Amino acid sequence: MDEERYTAIDRYLANEMSAAERQAFEEQLRQDIELAEKLDIYAQANQSLTGKEHAANSEKDFRNILASVIEEEKESAAPSSPTRWYIWAAAACITLALLAVAYSIIDKPEYTEYAHIQPLELTQRGGNSALLKHAQDAFNTKDYNQAIVYFNSLLQDDPENIDLLIHKGIALLELDRTEEADAIFKQVSVSPSVYQNQARWLLALSALKQKEYDRCEALLKTIPEDATEYAEAQHLLNDL
Repeated sequence: MDEERYTAIDRYLANEMSAAERQAFEEQLRQDIELAEKLDIYAQANQSLTGKEHAANSEKDFRNILASVIEEEKESAAPSSPTRWYIWAAAACITLALLAVAYSIIDKPEYTEYAHIQPLELTQRGGNSALLKHAQDAFNTKDYNQAIVYFNSLLQDDPENIDLLIHKGIALLELDRTEEADAIFKQVSVSPSVYQNQARWLLALSALKQKEYDRCEALLKTIPEDATEYAEAQHLLNDL
């Protein structure tokens, strides 16, 4: 199969043909069974390379591989034969399998897969009930900018309230203000409080969000077995 026909297949699948070109190509497909079969295999190959787990250049890499196969066919003096076509198809399938393995290796978990933010309940804990409710409602409706304003006001009167501090850090993390969030989580992670391991987990999630995978892994390993977050930390470690 010559390079023009491969190019036509590529343009057809990429919707790069004009209406007239597309009509002519589809007519050719109806008359040329071999071309239709090759189109089907090429389409399946490209489809198998789509998805969130693939690197940005995966399709380009595969097309480069196909191009090298085309070049080998052009250099062959023998006419195209069914046997050679099946050899090409087998080579393409092997290539796809290898690429799938490679992309599964470089795929990494996402922050959103592990950031399970629980509803905040502050109104039952006394203090400034109106301000507590405002903070709770803002946080639970994901109005994190406003929630931080309320948290700051509450923390002025109760600076030792680690629960408020942790949730302020979560709000900052959700807003991608990771440096400020990390400062809070680091402070809590070394404090003798019941929130210590939660802060370590949140630090790991922050590293994951920033795609700092080595730091994320190191932080996950600091979470002890008796921590509530241990099982999920181990799960994330396995995914990394």
